[in-house]
Amino acid sequence: SDAYRACSVAPPNCVYRIGTEKSDCGSKGLSTIFYYSYFVLVFLILQNFFVAVVLDTYVSTSAMLSESDSLNKVGFNMNHLQAFRATWSHYDVQALGYMSRRKLGRFLKELSPPLGLNSGRDVTDPPDKRFMDVDGMAMYVEVMARLDELTHRRHLLRGDRYEDKMIRFKDLLLILTQRTVPCEGLTISEKVIELSTRHYIDRYRAALKIQKTFRGSLVATRKRRGRSAAASSGCSESNDRSFYYYKHVAQLLVE
Repeated sequence: SDAYRACSVAPPNCVYRIGTEKSDCGSKGLSTIFYYSYFVLVFLILQNFFVAVVLDTYVSTSAMLSESDSLNKVGFNMNHLQAFRATWSHYDVQALGYMSRRKLGRFLKELSPPLGLNSGRDVTDPPDKRFMDVDGMAMYVEVMARLDELTHRRHLLRGDRYEDKMIRFKDLLLILTQRTVPCEGLTISEKVIELSTRHYIDRYRAALKIQKTFRGSLVATRKRRGRSAAASSGCSESNDRSFYYYKHVAQLLVE
């Protein structure tokens, strides 16, 4: 401000000389244009540009350094999310945002951990495509339980607007990421929701075990009934054969 005032001095506060002698008067118009241009260029443009470059460098460096920290805190990083999107595009070719529940098992086997089950084996092998190990089946059951619980809560809030046989892109991504986040990284409300969801998963698994046991008992009962029916029919056939044999022998003796 002092330099601006010094350059803006006009008569009678200065001595204006014409010719070869130097004058100590300034120009208010020229000084205004110069100092305003200097202020805009240096303080509003160059300074902000410098701050933006420094912040961008800091964010990029911190993102590279915190790649392993994100795995420890939330269990996944941006590469896993990109892998999820790439795998989803194989099953949702038309990019509708929905996928059939029948494809969930194959989707999880093709998706790499920690969000999926792919262990590097060839998924084109028919036995590997059909069957899962114990851990894979447990994860599949957990994901199905979380989908049912999320669908149930959504139906309570918004009504029956969604197809139960279809899986939404955001729902599956939310479920797969939530199950990898430890409880220490959740808020209190999120912990309450997660604990209620885990309780529902336990009940879901118990219901599956009850259904499996009941179906197994039905199959065993049908097999026992089939064996008993076959045994009774076999006994009747043997009795008929014995009666025919003795009758034929008696006729020979009479003759």
